[in-house]
Amino acid sequence: MYYSLVFSSDPSVIGSQYPQIQKTTPNYDFSSSSSVYNVSRSFRTLPNVVPDFNGFVLPNRAILTDFLSNVFSYPNGFIVSERVKNILSKCTLQTHAFYPIVLYYKGLRIDSYFWFHIIYDLTDVVDYERSKFFIKKLHHDLGDVSVSSKSDFLKKREAIEQEYSGQNVTLWTKKVQFLSHANFDFFKIGMFDSRCFITDKTYYMFGCERVTGLEYCHLPDEINSFLL
Repeated sequence: MYYSLVFSSDPSVIGSQYPQIQKTTPNYDFSSSSSVYNVSRSFRTLPNVVPDFNGFVLPNRAILTDFLSNVFSYPNGFIVSERVKNILSKCTLQTHAFYPIVLYYKGLRIDSYFWFHIIYDLTDVVDYERSKFFIKKLHHDLGDVSVSSKSDFLKKREAIEQEYSGQNVTLWTKKVQFLSHANFDFFKIGMFDSRCFITDKTYYMFGCERVTGLEYCHLPDEINSFLL
């Protein structure tokens, strides 16, 4: 059984600002090779520098949650509490690392949070012929497209993006069928699917520990059958 997860935007959970973290300390050096902007661009391998995560600011009107929504970490990173780190350390994960961060909140320095950096790409184990793809324009579905392989996907995506140049149109997925089991408890697919998935094992552990800052979507049976 699988669930997709997103950051909570409920003010009763996260406070009155979404995303919760939108600023760093005034003197933070964004031009540094170890800055959050450069580290967040490490898509295919883990960062080859020691990241500088000293200086995230959580405003007073926000609530401190276990997963902190922010403007810096998408798509490879998550800002998480030590409690989440401990839970995920018991899970089967894609290539990843936890980097300590410094968080400032209500005049206090908090050292018990981490940047969870994950390297994901499951596109080589997708069964393209049995998956379902469509032309996506922002939140609109412009029609289904049959795809036979990864190379066919790349070819058709290029043609679609050229045809709709400048209109924020791409080739996306509705359902994904794997050639074999994903074998991860917390994972992302990449390229044509931006969702984050967890297994019922992870969902149960998050629930038992009352992890905050997330919303879950239980995937219906017909979608779960594609994620096997």
